[in-house]
Amino acid sequence: FGGQVTGTEARRCKRVVDRIDLADLDVAGTAFSKEFEAEADYVGLYIMARAGRNISNAPDFWRRMATLSPRSISHASSHPTSPERFVNLANTVKEIEHKRRGGQALEPNLR
Repeated sequence: FGGQVTGTEARRCKRVVDRIDLADLDVAGTAFSKEFEAEADYVGLYIMARAGRNISNAPDFWRRMATLSPRSISHASSHPTSPERFVNLANTVKEIEHKRRGGQALEPNLR
């Protein structure tokens, strides 16, 4: 997967940061949910973009995962499905590119 693995690494970095914060609140065990994982994907792309990495191929990583290993994400209750992931990632790439073109800060719009 070459450079596409970097997106996964950025997501893991986001999860580590969140676990540190969550550990202080003693809720780290509840961290993994669809929402948490989707936010990790979302913020991970912003981390990559701010680091100057090419994020345009991030959605393709999950398309390839779905094709090569359709059962790769079997925890649908705690993780977005591969199709959900690549749609969300494609939307995030568009959002980031829109901000870049408009000269806006690359800050995630956390809900």
